[in-house]
Amino acid sequence: KNPCSLCAKMRKGALNTKAEELGCNKVALGHNKDDVVETFFMSLFYEGRINCFAPVSYLDRSKLYSIRPLMYVPEWECRSFVTKSGIDIVKNPCLADGNTKRQETKELLAELSKDYDNLQEKVFGAIKRSQIKGWNGEI
Repeated sequence: KNPCSLCAKMRKGALNTKAEELGCNKVALGHNKDDVVETFFMSLFYEGRINCFAPVSYLDRSKLYSIRPLMYVPEWECRSFVTKSGIDIVKNPCLADGNTKRQETKELLAELSKDYDNLQEKVFGAIKRSQIKGWNGEI
């Protein structure tokens, strides 16, 4: 039903497979603070559960750690750095790019942020203080 979910799993699987082939034990993913908050709401809205990916996770089958070193950085700062640094951005070739549930969630949060001061910071803080697996130092 959801090709985005399948595609994400396939891309992550390919990345992890290559990391294993290269003898790596960690894969750094580029999730930023906005991604954390959006994922939290997507889990709530579409799965009916309070959840989010963890800052660090261990993948038993591949014996890899996934780390997310940009989680505390807002998306606008990431974009600004990329622009100022002249880094080339690889455009997602997916036909659904920009027309996804994540984009809908991003737009909803932008609207809500107009009425609720520091919404992203408050939600991110709530996630950090929560009992969501992986957010209290356990892996």
